[in-house]
Amino acid sequence: MVRLHNRGDTDRLHDLSEEVAVSRRRPPEDISLFCFSLVLPTGYERKFINMQRDLNTSIFACDRAAVYSNLSFDFAPGQKTSVVNSSLSCEKGGDSYTALNSWVFIEVWRRVISDGWFLEYEWTVKVDADAVFFPDRLRIVLNDHPGAGYVSNCRYGMHGPVEVLSRTAMQVLSDDYADSEDERSPRRCVDELQFGLWGEDMFLDNCLSQVHNVSRVVDVRLLCEGACDCPDWFWCNSGDDRVSYHPFKREDMYRQCVANALGAARVHTGE
Repeated sequence: MVRLHNRGDTDRLHDLSEEVAVSRRRPPEDISLFCFSLVLPTGYERKFINMQRDLNTSIFACDRAAVYSNLSFDFAPGQKTSVVNSSLSCEKGGDSYTALNSWVFIEVWRRVISDGWFLEYEWTVKVDADAVFFPDRLRIVLNDHPGAGYVSNCRYGMHGPVEVLSRTAMQVLSDDYADSEDERSPRRCVDELQFGLWGEDMFLDNCLSQVHNVSRVVDVRLLCEGACDCPDWFWCNSGDDRVSYHPFKREDMYRQCVANALGAARVHTGE
């Protein structure tokens, strides 16, 4: 666990104001990203990570990429997964009958914080393996929100395929983990939220915004999926500013989405 010094709100605001000033002075391509995915050790997700690495796309087009799983395996030459202490299994339920995986990702974020790579980058991005994700487009979006604590991707609440947290938000989350007795969960968020029937995205959204008052902005450019007002997601041609498309669980369909998205961008720019 990476321990950060407990600081008052004034110190956090001062740090944030410095980051805002730096972001406004720099071009979008210089905005630094640490990106990670959680994958099962078997099945299509592991294959997708290898494909994305070979294509140099998704998390592998960020400044640093990490892969998490519940088993150790090589995802690139000389690079192994970071192991989380979880079976990665969960039940489904709630209003939408979705995965009730809050506790799974409480452990994942604990390991992300423990690894400490987030400290070196302005933004930390969690990306689902079945999301077609373009980090260069995310940098452009983030340049429009230099003061945001985190950026939500849907007006109905943050959805899990792409979750984008500033270093300030990560520090707040890290402090909450450090404040728990065993440092394995964010104490205030677990104590103050009734999240038994929530998915991890709803838990994280409420943890940051409701419990810790981290500033949130919503930018629908982050995600195109059917569950958030983007019914033609499968065509992957809704504009050259779309950061991600979701979901794609077949390799041929994933590759076609990448091609369609890049083709749409070329048409838009007249190349």
